[in-house]
Amino acid sequence: MNQYLEAAKEWFRYAEHDFCAAEHIAKTLLPTPHEIVCYHCQQAAEKYLKGFLVFQGDDPPHIHELAELCKLGKKYKPEFDEILIRCDTLSKYATQPRYPYEMPVDEAMMKLALYNISEVKKFMQKIIPEVFTEPEDTEP
Repeated sequence: MNQYLEAAKEWFRYAEHDFCAAEHIAKTLLPTPHEIVCYHCQQAAEKYLKGFLVFQGDDPPHIHELAELCKLGKKYKPEFDEILIRCDTLSKYATQPRYPYEMPVDEAMMKLALYNISEVKKFMQKIIPEVFTEPEDTEP
């Protein structure tokens, strides 16, 4: 199997962990730590975007600005404009909400972050579906 495909799958696996953590926290913790959910949404998007770049054979930069990562992705797929605003909205959750008093995050912001990351994931599934597919079992 292609080395870039395997590396991208690893990035996407970590993205899924963040996405699942965000959904789980949003559904189960009371009171809901909105800022932590948003942080995991941003982290998932960052890993999906970096995974896409890895799939293309690029070494992703060590940045958290999702709009910049989208611009890098656009070199390969002009469709990245479709998620640029969603990603830019998620970028603010990279660092600020991890510390007290930095950025108040409410339920509406959290719900939007969850929606945005679900749309980023759908976009990735559309443009590189092979990263999401599991190899078929090859039983004798």
